[in-house]
Amino acid sequence: MIERVRAVLVTADDTILVIRRTKPGIPTYWVLPGGGVEAGDEWSGPGARNG
Repeated sequence: MIERVRAVLVTADDTILVIRRTKPGIPTYWVLPGGGVEAGDEWSGPGARNG
């Protein structure tokens, strides 16, 4: 199983960052930023590394 993480990023004016996904044949939807976690990564590592 591929491990994944998501992050909730809140700006100084209390908005959050979301990503709009568009794929052919699928209605548009929104997701939180995130991605895969590599073997040996700490759970807090990917967000801190990529943030």
